[in-house]
Amino acid sequence: MGPFLKTALFTVVVPTSVAVLIPLFIGGERAAADGLVRVFAFLVLAVGALLYLRSAWNFASFGRGARPAYSLNKSEWVPVRTRCNSLPLTW
Repeated sequence: MGPFLKTALFTVVVPTSVAVLIPLFIGGERAAADGLVRVFAFLVLAVGALLYLRSAWNFASFGRGARPAYSLNKSEWVPVRTRCNSLPLTW
């Protein structure tokens, strides 16, 4: 499986269960909030979903998915610069 397919599968299983299914099992059919609080909750959920999708895209496209560090050759390591540039990280 390619990194995009693995990331899509993970996206469907994990965040959906954590953000949707588990709260439904705990709370049942009752609404947790009404009015302005509900709008704010949906806004927070939408921002979180956008951040997650951006991170998943970067993970699959630039990071090529999850690979164990021991399987990488030294030529595949990419130097990553931090903001302070004190210790460049590699992966």
